Parts: sequence; C-alpha cells; structure tokens
Amino acid sequence: MYNNIDTEGNGSIEFTNSKKQILRFRVNKRQLQILHGGIAFQLFYYENDFLQKIATFDANGNLSGERESQNEAVVKFTIEKKAEYLRKKKLIDAAEGNIDLQDDSAEKIISIQLFDANNIPISILKSNYIASKTYWNYSVRMYWP
Repeated sequence: MYNNIDTEGNGSIEFTNSKKQILRFRVNKRQLQILHGGIAFQLFYYENDFLQKIATFDANGNLSGERESQNEAVVKFTIEKKAEYLRKKKLIDAAEGNIDLQDDSAEKIISIQLFDANNIPISILKSNYIASKTYWNYSVRMYWP
C-alpha cells in the first residue's frame, strides 16, 4: 500500500495486489472522493511492467464511464511497435518524464481500444493511436479522471 495523505486527510491511496494490479483512489477529509462522472476508483493492469488496461469504477465497484470524454470505463493498450516505444521510453525515463516529445501517434506505436460500462466497444472518432509520452503518463499513473 502507498498513500500520500496530508494531515487533513486529503490525498491518494494505492493498493498493489499479487498480480501487480494497482487500485487507486482519492480521499477528501478521510472520505472517499467521487471524481467527475461518478468515478471513485481506477484499476491499472500491468503485464511484464507494461500497462495493459485501465478500468474506472464508481463508489459501489461498478464500471463507470468517463463522461468528460468518450464515456469509456475501460481503456486497453497495445504496444504495436515495442522496440520503437522502448527507444522513446528510455528518453522519457532519463528526463523523469520532464520532456516534450512530438506527438508520435501517427507512427502507430501504441493503439487503444475503449469500452463502456457494459464492456461494449466504443467507436473512436479520430485515431485509435496515442502518443508514446501519453502512454508513459498513463503507465506511471500521472492521469486522474
């Protein structure tokens, strides 16, 4: 367990299980904080230290869509060009994430699939690809709904 809670009971908590999945949530005055769209929890799934999927849940543990974007409750990631991603990851890691990389989504390195709260695929209007830096940010849990 990792927590970053201040003296007033505000902050975030992360639990890691034996499968290296990370459940993350925020508290406000020691109470579960409900984020926009009713999202309370995020569950990060990793395989061999690579982020595979993020799922978001409401306070009752039900999948909950992120209404601010495509109403996705699950985002699945596929690294299609692993060597290229690892090359870029090395640069990002060396800078501890403090680097501006050109959006490389057109290089089709990492694809995403979105699913709603019923696990039904969501059609993406633009591209099914994201930038390497964006994926890195998700992987190190820099993103909150």
